[in-house]
Amino acid sequence: MTPAQRRALDQHRRFAIETMNPRFAYRLAPDVSLVLSVNSGYECIEAGSGGPVWHASIRSTKHAQSGRLVIARRALDGVGDPAIEWVEHTATHTTHLRRRLTESEAFVTGPMLDLRDTPEAETRKASLLAQLGEYARTLALMHDDTKKAA
Repeated sequence: MTPAQRRALDQHRRFAIETMNPRFAYRLAPDVSLVLSVNSGYECIEAGSGGPVWHASIRSTKHAQSGRLVIARRALDGVGDPAIEWVEHTATHTTHLRRRLTESEAFVTGPMLDLRDTPEAETRKASLLAQLGEYARTLALMHDDTKKAA
């Protein structure tokens, strides 16, 4: 397991906004960025993924979808169950590769939990906001998913 993979697993996220944490972001080349995380929160529950997932997001305007997918798979080399994965390509030159954790990896995260509207949600949000600059904080608050929709 690479250091980036270990960090993502050990500091798995329960909320989408936590992917904005700088600890998950990597510049692979001048035009290639990676966000590598493990999601063990409500998104997995609502998506019906059946368990926590690895999530590699590759953004590049110079690579086609197939090239971005190769890079995403390289980021997940040696982790997760490649037989259970989903790919999404977006209009923003981003490819998202989600892959189910293996049983031993899922042991680290524990069960998927929906922590919206809990004290832990507020603690996680405050920790994230403290690490972000003003612009990123504003974006995070615009996409705050720590509370259930009314």
